[in-house]
Amino acid sequence: METYIQRFYKLSYILLFFILTVYTIYLFQDIFLKFNYSGDENKFLKDLTTANKYGLGQAILDGTSVPYLILSYSFNLIINNSIFSLKLISLISGLILFLVLLLFDKKYLNLGSNLKITVYLWLAYLIITQATIFLAMNDILLALFGNLFFISYFSLSSKSSKGIFITSILLALMLFTRKMAATYIISFFSLYFFLSFFLNHKDHLNYKHGLQLISTSFIVFIILNSYSLISQQKFSFDDKTLTGPVNWAQWDYYNALLIDSGNQERFKHVTLKETENYLVENGKSSLPSTFFEMIFFNPRLTIKEFFIDSAIGIKYLVRQTGLFIFPFSIFLITRIKKVYFTKSISKTDFIYFYSFIYFLMICFIVITNIQPRWFLVFLPITLLLISKDLNKLSKKNQQVFSILNNLTLIIMCLPYIFNKFFN
Repeated sequence: METYIQRFYKLSYILLFFILTVYTIYLFQDIFLKFNYSGDENKFLKDLTTANKYGLGQAILDGTSVPYLILSYSFNLIINNSIFSLKLISLISGLILFLVLLLFDKKYLNLGSNLKITVYLWLAYLIITQATIFLAMNDILLALFGNLFFISYFSLSSKSSKGIFITSILLALMLFTRKMAATYIISFFSLYFFLSFFLNHKDHLNYKHGLQLISTSFIVFIILNSYSLISQQKFSFDDKTLTGPVNWAQWDYYNALLIDSGNQERFKHVTLKETENYLVENGKSSLPSTFFEMIFFNPRLTIKEFFIDSAIGIKYLVRQTGLFIFPFSIFLITRIKKVYFTKSISKTDFIYFYSFIYFLMICFIVITNIQPRWFLVFLPITLLLISKDLNKLSKKNQQVFSILNNLTLIIMCLPYIFNKFFN
């Protein structure tokens, strides 16, 4: 005989499935089926237009996300609709990402039957509500390569040269897809070598292994970028370079200064012209010129923005994953204690630590608008690993957490659905 908890667990799952289906339909109509574009989409459409008009080679030389461009260009040869081709690649990448995560669970984690179907729904929720799956942007392709990298790392054996090569290819593809991937890669190897100094785990955590990954991925990246290197002696990136005398670091930092002084609303951006005028009046040294300089330019502002960005980041994580931040925090502390006392670390431990460190790192940089899509590179894998730890709980506690999480995610979707339904 079913208990009230079991019945409510099934009901909450059915409700979340229904709500997510409605949410997906509205997003699909509002974003995927509408061919107006804005923001970063303009850059990728411009690159594809250049490729269609002057050939792939010229678009690559101009600087682009090469994997995203090649895939969308190939589709556009068939359907002859640039914006739709870009969106289609994003949609297909998102579907492949979801399937990859299911296969990862089946092969390596094998979540218990009590939790498996619900976790799969949470993964779908995470990918869909992020909305980048419906946009003409390369974020979801980067997320696909990123999660594949972590899966490859998770399954990597130090004795497998093939595994190291595959992992290196994925690292190179991440960087080849988006220049921002450097932040994920630098964070990964910084943590890797830091832990290697204290914990020499011969299977997956040692200097030789890490150096092999770096050197092989660098060689692969050089090969992939050979056309641009031979033609113009520089790498091809999807660099969103600003036109004029103002760069991104100066623009973002001046915006942060205005927000700090109460003269600018958070999540909105000052114009480039205003930033240029500020530099003319106060000199180039009045603003940091690189993102690294931003960290140390004004320690007070850096610390203040760190706490503000952390609060905003946590809000985004709750929006993306519900209540997962609570079990993650508990399991993270447990794993830190285990590693400290045993001087032994597993790959699951490492991914837990990486997720935490990257979150802190991105919040520490003084920027005025953290993007939740940045977490999609590692968040799905982390969610699966947290779910594996949840398997250690009793069936009743698993169902109670699932009910609460399902209800949280349902509540998160309702404002958008109500707005669509009643307007």
